[in-house]
Amino acid sequence: MIFQNKLFALRFFTAVCINLLAGMEVDLFVPSFPDLIRVFDLTPFMVQLTLSLNFIAYCTCSLFTGALGDRFGRRPVLLWGIFMFVVGSFLCVMAPNFPILLWGACYKGLGLQDLPFSDISLLLMSAPLKSKPLLWEF
Repeated sequence: MIFQNKLFALRFFTAVCINLLAGMEVDLFVPSFPDLIRVFDLTPFMVQLTLSLNFIAYCTCSLFTGALGDRFGRRPVLLWGIFMFVVGSFLCVMAPNFPILLWGACYKGLGLQDLPFSDISLLLMSAPLKSKPLLWEF
């Protein structure tokens, strides 16, 4: 069985939660668009710009994630990404104006780009040898 080791089961659960967080980030952000239009007196295009900047930051920085993980280690890069995501989310929630909201959305994209890649590679590196073929399906 893949979960004979309790520590590995905890790591697997953490990896699943991190991947869910990465997927839910956009789904939780989009329903706030009408409120952002009303609160900051924006056009729909300006509000969609927040999601575009988030996605551009995510895609651009994912080009460098592997190299950073190889250079500094995957765990520090993963923890730094989680920290950046939390700070970006805090900036978005507490934004007093639209430019701060844009910076927060961009910062969230920078932090989020590392999460889906580093957690799976850490999981594969720490997995028992017999269970590694099963993890490739994950």
